[in-house]
Amino acid sequence: MLPIASLLLTAAAVPAVQAQCSPLHYIFARATTEPPTGVDNASPEEFEEVANAFWSKGYGAAGYSIYDNVTALIPDTTGYPVHYPASFRPSSPDRGVEDLINHITTMSQQCPEQKYVLGGHSQGGVVTVNAIPQLPEEILSRVIAVTMVGSPDCPPEVEDRCRSYCNKGDFICERGFGGIGGIGGIGGIGGRSMRQRRTVLNARQALDCSGEEPPEKGHEAEGGQSAHLAYNEDGFYVYAAACYIQKQFQGVA
Repeated sequence: MLPIASLLLTAAAVPAVQAQCSPLHYIFARATTEPPTGVDNASPEEFEEVANAFWSKGYGAAGYSIYDNVTALIPDTTGYPVHYPASFRPSSPDRGVEDLINHITTMSQQCPEQKYVLGGHSQGGVVTVNAIPQLPEEILSRVIAVTMVGSPDCPPEVEDRCRSYCNKGDFICERGFGGIGGIGGIGGIGGRSMRQRRTVLNARQALDCSGEEPPEKGHEAEGGQSAHLAYNEDGFYVYAAACYIQKQFQGVA
């Protein structure tokens, strides 16, 4: 894991972000081997070009579906997929941590009133959990929600505004990840049968977020995929995450 000082110092080397000072900015790290793949040495522009060829736009299936639902609930929300390899290379999580911290640091400087949502799936959750303790308080205080799926438990810095959803039978999050510094035991997604169905709002039916919040863990996912891969296809925790983000945003708006 890279120290915060070196991460922040590298921010100057990152191409300037074209700031869109939306009220809410969503940052999500995809799971291992979700597209785009083979982007270990890609520039930000190259990453985005390849990512945009897929419907999930570099967020991963669950991540983009959460984002789609959030933009329906909070229309001015902007987003950013963490630019990292999401590969089995040992350096992959640290690359994600570096990019997440650099991006949120740049955005927080350019948009001083902006609030943030962080999230990840599987290895992307490892990235998120490892980045959070390295964020300075002036940035962390602007993170209104953290929503992860198939990921480690919420870190103590944000446990009052974090949900780490885990399907029943998802052995990755049920067993607690062991150590969260690397990617040992994290299964790849992109090379398996990953149904590319967007879990989004029906145009004729608004998502009702007025009911009780569901438990973070223990939902039995429907469909033919394994519990760790089923978050997008099943949709239960996609909707739960979107409603939680809306609730958190309403609390600070």
